[in-house]
Amino acid sequence: MNKRKSITLLVISIVLILLLGVMTFCPVVVPLGNVDYHSPVTLIEYGLDLKGGSFVTFEVNKNELSDSEYAEGFDEVIATLEDRMSLIESRMGIQGFTEALVASSPAEGLVSVEVPATESALSISDVFDILGSKGELVISLNEDGSEPFIPKNAQGDELTWNDCIVRADAIYDSSTSSYGIYVEFDDFGLEALKEGTSAITSSTPIYFILDGETISNPNVSSQITSNYSQITGLSTPVAAQTMAIQFMSGSYPLDVVNTMDFNDVGAELGNDTANMLLLVYAVMSILIIVAFIAVYRLMGVAFTLSFLFYLILLAFAIAFIPLAQFMSLAGFVGLFFGLAMFAAFNAVLLGNINSEFKKGKSFELSFDDGFKKSVWTILNGAIVVLLGLILIWIIGTGSIEIFAMGATFSLVLGVIATFLFTRGYVKVLRGVSPDNDKAFGIVKEDK
Repeated sequence: MNKRKSITLLVISIVLILLLGVMTFCPVVVPLGNVDYHSPVTLIEYGLDLKGGSFVTFEVNKNELSDSEYAEGFDEVIATLEDRMSLIESRMGIQGFTEALVASSPAEGLVSVEVPATESALSISDVFDILGSKGELVISLNEDGSEPFIPKNAQGDELTWNDCIVRADAIYDSSTSSYGIYVEFDDFGLEALKEGTSAITSSTPIYFILDGETISNPNVSSQITSNYSQITGLSTPVAAQTMAIQFMSGSYPLDVVNTMDFNDVGAELGNDTANMLLLVYAVMSILIIVAFIAVYRLMGVAFTLSFLFYLILLAFAIAFIPLAQFMSLAGFVGLFFGLAMFAAFNAVLLGNINSEFKKGKSFELSFDDGFKKSVWTILNGAIVVLLGLILIWIIGTGSIEIFAMGATFSLVLGVIATFLFTRGYVKVLRGVSPDNDKAFGIVKEDK
């Protein structure tokens, strides 16, 4: 690579880093047609420990169930709870809600949920009402549910109506100026509706009952042959979405999930701590950069440019990848771990290039040999650590899981930045200063 081309690439790269840095770390909003671009720094969600929130504890009653039946049912309660949390996030626009902490104690029959403070039309108390409701749907000819329609599968096993719901969406009924939900049932649900209404020949009400309360009682004049229904008369879009979420997530398999406790949680660490963690991260970064430049000179500058790209990629990952929204204390620890691994990868790469050059080889040969020697060392180390992090991510809960999440993303991006950016910038800077070995911190060994 000739000197002029190297200088041009270096200038373009620096300008690009500055531009991306401003677009990433400054709170800017740029209109792009019908969509506004928001810088990642404004989209990063902090966890419960840094911005506060609320928590609730539910009691799961065992009643007369055996230990094995209760254990199976308790697991299904947790699964249904997590489904509801996911639906609340997607349908109510509560970003980062699926990162709410869930702690369970089957032996004590307790389930606790901690939710970070959010800005949404759905209040925290509404959220916990959705999470704590049984969510059991009954369709019956009687208001008390005494003659329910019972759906069955192909083998004749009884199903719940929640099992038969394919789709449930909030709607607006312009004819009544009210809100409601559109419900679509599967074939098993349709067969139950057809069988339950087969004897109807005149106007007869059928009752949709949710957790013992009638939510709709439309009149039917003949056998139902359609697999969809509309429930209207709800006063707000929040009420409609709430019911749709309950329908889609299904009912809890155990008899009762009672709200035992509901409390606000203050930000245990607060914004001051978040700012302090960011400052610590910045200081660590500066110290590492200074150390690399002191040891490797221009190759240390290459590391610095690569590191800046690494930070930009990491900010975008945290802001835009749902699973990467982990900015709690544990998430910061994961980022610190990733930073340390990134520095170690680059030390291996630059150290091997330096070592090969000191043996008297040309820069081009030293670069190629040093890179080849580094690839498997870095990859082997990264893979071993990554497998451990993924295992922790899968089996861990709470803060341990969030740490593994943060470390995983930063580790993967660190490997990419090392092989792509650090390697590239070393070549570019060598093109800028092709004959000055000392500028690269290299002194060849005496033969």
